[in-house]
Amino acid sequence: MATDETKALVRRYFAIVDGGDVAALEAVLAPDFRLHMAGMPAPLDRAAASGMLAGLLAGLPGVRHELRELVAEGDRVAVRLDAVGVHGGEFLSVPASGRPVTIAAMNLFRVHDGRIAEQWVQMDGLGALQQIGAMPAPQS
Repeated sequence: MATDETKALVRRYFAIVDGGDVAALEAVLAPDFRLHMAGMPAPLDRAAASGMLAGLLAGLPGVRHELRELVAEGDRVAVRLDAVGVHGGEFLSVPASGRPVTIAAMNLFRVHDGRIAEQWVQMDGLGALQQIGAMPAPQS
């Protein structure tokens, strides 16, 4: 795939997530898709990754991913983004607080045969916990 096509595929992935239709991800994720997340002992398969995304959508209903930068080379697409929403359901094992949340993240995707084969995620989990009131934020 050309770099414009790989970028469009990643944009489509985030549009599907933001639309809340986790089942529609099957159209863009390879059957053997793997999600690698910092702090996770092993990568998640497509079903487990879809379950985790469903949890994100339940905890931050209406979340939207603001894509700040996309860089593509070969079969890789790097994305710097902010996930923006309101803590309206259980998220990171914390009951809804109603607080606004902005989570900075970096994602790297590997595309194979027109679908996303792998995704690596680094996100500001500590900042997310502070924003939803689960951990104290530093005082200025």
